[in-house]
Amino acid sequence: CNGGGFENYDGCRLVFGNIDNVHGVRDAWKKMGQAVSGLSNDEVGSWFKDVANSGWYDIMGAIFQCANMVIHEIDVLKC
Repeated sequence: CNGGGFENYDGCRLVFGNIDNVHGVRDAWKKMGQAVSGLSNDEVGSWFKDVANSGWYDIMGAIFQCANMVIHEIDVLKC
């Protein structure tokens, strides 16, 4: 990638999937791990808030949405 963050190929449509960079993904993963390891039967409501605030599910949703877009391009549009 030569430090540019993405590559572009002839004949391919370039679409950015609104996914954080590797540092944002790492931070969300760490926050999710902290939320899971900090689970307490006494504070269930806090755990839900910590999981939501980790951003991990937002990142996973963006990845799945991008995967669905790729499948559509290959299967339906035959690219």
